[in-house]
Amino acid sequence: MKLKAGYGWDPIKGTAAYGNGKDEFGFAAKAGGAHFAKSDVPLKDRKLEDAGQKAYFWTSEGEVLVFVTDKNTVKFEKFNPEFGASLRCLKD
Repeated sequence: MKLKAGYGWDPIKGTAAYGNGKDEFGFAAKAGGAHFAKSDVPLKDRKLEDAGQKAYFWTSEGEVLVFVTDKNTVKFEKFNPEFGASLRCLKD
């Protein structure tokens, strides 16, 4: 995957290979995971999920772009705006 970081991704289940990418564009997406708690849940009680396995990045349209350890593609998903995902600012 051209946007995934070349390190920091977990091993792909059932293999000895890691889910790292090639980072050909300098985006360096890392599998930071996300939290899926509503905003009324105290920060100390929110749990980070999918770290090492998935990267979630907000888009300007309010969806998230999802990178997955064992995939060389990305997908856009609807995401509750109260949930926590990563944010990257890109210059036009």
